[in-house]
Amino acid sequence: MSSDSPHRSLEAKRITFAVLTVSDSRDERSDVSGRRISEMMERAGYRRREKRIVPDEEEEIERVVRG
Repeated sequence: MSSDSPHRSLEAKRITFAVLTVSDSRDERSDVSGRRISEMMERAGYRRREKRIVPDEEEEIERVVRG
């Protein structure tokens, strides 16, 4: 597939992403970085699947990442 193929642009639009903020001190209102990352990705045409904030605890992070 060549780089100017219309299929390549369609591929990018189907990509979904998730934002995981690891913090003991952030909540939805104070998670500026997570919000900005989401906004940038969505403006680029990607779909956000999920946005979560988890405590900085190894077991909790692993549980969320593994789904």
